[in-house]
Amino acid sequence: MNRGENAYDASRILVVDDEADIRGLLKEILADEGYEVEVAADAAQARSSRAAQVPDLVLLDIWMPDTDGITLLREWSVTTATTVRW
Repeated sequence: MNRGENAYDASRILVVDDEADIRGLLKEILADEGYEVEVAADAAQARSSRAAQVPDLVLLDIWMPDTDGITLLREWSVTTATTVRW
């Protein structure tokens, strides 16, 4: 299914993962489908990217060395009016 056929047309996706190979692969696949993709290697980069522009979708690694994904998600759910879906 290409982007034009998606029911939800998210234009900007933030991929947060401490593994460079995973970030690169997801960015390549999603960009090929026409999405604008930002990547972050850790929670600090993710916070900075999100502060610059709130993404339509976040793909978030749960196990990261500095701040785990669940903690980051909870932090964002408290500081935003946007619905956070678990």
